[in-house]
Amino acid sequence: MTFLKYDTYKMPKAGNSPEEYEDGFSVKEINEEEIRFAIADGATESSFSGIWAALLCEGYTESIPIASLKERWLARVDALELPWYAREKAEQGAWAAYLGASFFSGKSNRLEIQAYGDCNIFQIREDSLLKAFPLTISSEFGSTPALLSSLDQKQESLDDFQNFQNIDYHWQEGDRFLLMTDALAAWFLNEIESKGDGFNRIFALNNQEEFEKLVAEEREKRDPEKGPRLKNDDVTLIKIDTKK
Repeated sequence: MTFLKYDTYKMPKAGNSPEEYEDGFSVKEINEEEIRFAIADGATESSFSGIWAALLCEGYTESIPIASLKERWLARVDALELPWYAREKAEQGAWAAYLGASFFSGKSNRLEIQAYGDCNIFQIREDSLLKAFPLTISSEFGSTPALLSSLDQKQESLDDFQNFQNIDYHWQEGDRFLLMTDALAAWFLNEIESKGDGFNRIFALNNQEEFEKLVAEEREKRDPEKGPRLKNDDVTLIKIDTKK
């Protein structure tokens, strides 16, 4: 019996089909004392970023070296029948932001997190935001986040997950956690900063249908600058509850 309760939700951009979803996520219960979670956000501007995002998540939860993930991405893309212009685009590689979190139970109740880019994790205690990582305020989310490339020649120094931004800390029973890709994370922080009802709505979610309804409604709403309150992007959420 796992020491955590968790739910996963995902939704593509408005106007896109589920097959065009370019985020990724993975969950694996390693044993009775460790559970791993990962999310990734494939960059729309690059080709086959959804494949790369999914591979990064799989790599974290399955302990697969990044060099092997890059080889798998190349093999999958090479196996596709593509027109010359798509092949040329693919040769530039795919890009993605990523975050992995490993929860350990026992005496330590330890949490290891590593991130590259603007996927985020939030720790909630007694209905208040205790910690956000790696970004802490909504204005930190921009149009040019750090992204991990699927090609060796693009980022030779990032051949290992340990080269990412890392943090270790502890959790206690009753804490709740949220893993989010960038558009949803920026919206969530803005809701907290503006004292909106997004905080409560996220934790009130019971199923995928309710998640899709929330996302669709927030995409339609406007902020004070007349922009969408929730950017039209692929969105991924993992809700985690520690048990009392």
